[in-house]
Amino acid sequence: MEVWDVLPVQDDCADVSAIVPASGACVTGTGGEIIEWPPSAIPDLAAGASTTLTYAMTVPTTAGAGETFSNTAGVRSFVGEHNDSGQPDNLYYPQSNIDSSVTTGEENASVADQTVDVVSAGATVTKSAVVISPNT
Repeated sequence: MEVWDVLPVQDDCADVSAIVPASGACVTGTGGEIIEWPPSAIPDLAAGASTTLTYAMTVPTTAGAGETFSNTAGVRSFVGEHNDSGQPDNLYYPQSNIDSSVTTGEENASVADQTVDVVSAGATVTKSAVVISPNT
């Protein structure tokens, strides 16, 4: 399985650290800055099983209060065992693939990506006043 995470347009690889598994890497790809986990980074998974891929990202200092960061991650490709032993395994590419270089003709599996919006904290202003009575 190969997984990509396309960073929000406001971010780049300099904002990323602590990629786990460490064999994942942040690169400039066809759709912008992308964290790629190659097949060697992800163990073979049984049907219905899952694994966790993580990284840390620093929000740029130029981010405004309440700014939305749209982040999309998805499976680029995966291998499925052939049900006839002795046959080569099948390579699958999910529809609406996260990698725009994968053509519609190559897509042979259900959609396997998701976009999540992260919103930076809004600004909070605390105001107080001290009133001093004049001496009369």
